[in-house]
Amino acid sequence: MIPDDIARTIIHGSPQGYDLGCRSKGGCANHGHPTLMTCVAAHAAAGSDWALGRRPRNEPIPKRARRLSRRPQQPATNTETPPPAVAPAPTGKRPMPRTQIKHGTAHGFNRGCKRIEDCPNHGSGDPTCTEAHRRYYRDYRRRQRNARKITHGTATGYSYGCHDRSKCPGDADGTTCPDAARAAERRRRQTARRTAA
Repeated sequence: MIPDDIARTIIHGSPQGYDLGCRSKGGCANHGHPTLMTCVAAHAAAGSDWALGRRPRNEPIPKRARRLSRRPQQPATNTETPPPAVAPAPTGKRPMPRTQIKHGTAHGFNRGCKRIEDCPNHGSGDPTCTEAHRRYYRDYRRRQRNARKITHGTATGYSYGCHDRSKCPGDADGTTCPDAARAAERRRRQTARRTAA
């Protein structure tokens, strides 16, 4: 609550009004004013706009002041010849070479042939670019999975694909990957119950 003696001196719509305690958008006397800002809006405008911040703090700010201070500058008309074009600065992206798309390959998919129906190989019996892309990544994931060294008898071994208890060699204690995964899940649930309680 602003004391009465201060409330009588507030010039609403000015940054000083905000400084003196008028910090409610709806409670400001200028709320709904057709041309002047509220004290909160005036404070924000003066803080974010250099030209408005230089005005006296007790001066009300019109709503259109922000638009006027940001008026775009008109380009100067110049009759001289323009400077020679400069190559654009590198953006960090590698430029795409202008090569023809070789359809039926993952490279063709990456070069833009992404719809099966639009590929020239569609209906010809040859693989489309989308099918080649899928096959490439399926084989890639299989190669990655096979390249992983599975430590048997661990939950990680289970996540790498060792799901069959009869085929898992297990660790030195005879624990298989499915057993280790089940034990890890049991511990996780017990911990969750303890933290919830």
